[in-house]
Amino acid sequence: MKKINYYVAAAVIAAFFSSCEKEVEVIKEVEVQKEVQRISFEYVALNENGYQNSFPNGLILSDVDFYNYSDEWSWSGFAVSSNTDSVTAGYDNQYSVFGTGGANGSQKFAVAYDGWYEGANYETTYCQLPAGQAHQFKGLWVNNATVAALDMRSGSGFSKKFAEGDWFKIIITGFDAAGTKTTDEEFYLADFRAGKNFICNQWTFVNLSKLGKVNKLGFAFESSDTGDYGVNTPKYACIDDIVYYE
Repeated sequence: MKKINYYVAAAVIAAFFSSCEKEVEVIKEVEVQKEVQRISFEYVALNENGYQNSFPNGLILSDVDFYNYSDEWSWSGFAVSSNTDSVTAGYDNQYSVFGTGGANGSQKFAVAYDGWYEGANYETTYCQLPAGQAHQFKGLWVNNATVAALDMRSGSGFSKKFAEGDWFKIIITGFDAAGTKTTDEEFYLADFRAGKNFICNQWTFVNLSKLGKVNKLGFAFESSDTGDYGVNTPKYACIDDIVYYE
């Protein structure tokens, strides 16, 4: 009997410690999740046309301020949209993603547009944490906007139809709390080099971990199709589900 009791006691003790280990694992998992902020655009109210490009109080989500400027003639920075028209070419369809919905099953997404300045100055297309703060960004999801994708596919009066050797990319640059550039991450929204015939038409994750802890993300565009006034390809991209660590 003593021998049997010994094994029963041992089993109870083992089960107890096993249970404790599982509880600790769960607690750790919850703590890790609390350290992550995911920026979604799902709760931004849209107008009757399925987009929003006017934010009198700013577009601030999870402490990140997304720059936006708009007037009756033009705009720059970030808009929010749910439009998915992938067949209508031209600027009248500038708020549509070249795909179906947002990233990871969402309905809404941001449209980034570098509408004012040429070159990688990041003055109008950026998002930024409060002054003095810096966090590690894990990454974000990117896709083409229809206005750019169809322009590259067929050309227009202002830009060329892409052929062998052409390319279009978005450049994401990190800036630390002091405003100093850290480094860049690039993603090719179209690539016709080395026999490729690629125009992005699905949400793709872009890893931003190499940027380090940053206060600001700047977005710029470069293309093989340039002219006297800079990039001819419409400088648009769609962005969703931005993730950073607190």
